[in-house]
Amino acid sequence: MPRRQEQPNVLKDNWYLIVAVVVLLVGGAIAAFMSGDEEETLPETGVVGQVSGVDVVRLEPGQAGGDVPTIGYQDLTPDERDQKYIEDYQKKLAEDPDGADAAGTMMSLSVVYRRQLQYNDAAIVLEDIVEKFPESPHTRTAMIQLPEVYREAGDVNMARESYRRMMDHFPPDTQEHQWAKQQYDRL
Repeated sequence: MPRRQEQPNVLKDNWYLIVAVVVLLVGGAIAAFMSGDEEETLPETGVVGQVSGVDVVRLEPGQAGGDVPTIGYQDLTPDERDQKYIEDYQKKLAEDPDGADAAGTMMSLSVVYRRQLQYNDAAIVLEDIVEKFPESPHTRTAMIQLPEVYREAGDVNMARESYRRMMDHFPPDTQEHQWAKQQYDRL
């Protein structure tokens, strides 16, 4: 009797991706519910890529970690609010650059920079996450976002380099490596 070939369990092997997506969705729903302003919606920020058919999206400030101040921000324009976020995140990082929340705060800062089309600043912050916090869960997200930030900045060479670093960082049998290789080959 032939042996039955064991099939990989995609859900079991990729539980961390499912958890991350659920956390982001729940966090966004809670943030929207708590804002009290039902008619205002966050602007669409777009998809930065796909991993095994799951869209990897840009996060809004606060979804990646780091506290998002909101008191007194309701009457500000979106640009003024973003400038306040930048100031608050930079202040928080200056006070505790290596703290437990630093990588999350940096991730939120990069989101605001991207929304403000400050791609070079966003790239610097994401590179800092990768360099300073290699064990942080935010490092994976930063590595995935870096090539897109470089592409948005018009630097295709750095985007390719970022995909190459992802391929070096993640083992060949991982989704991250395979996605990076696919994107690298397209550039």
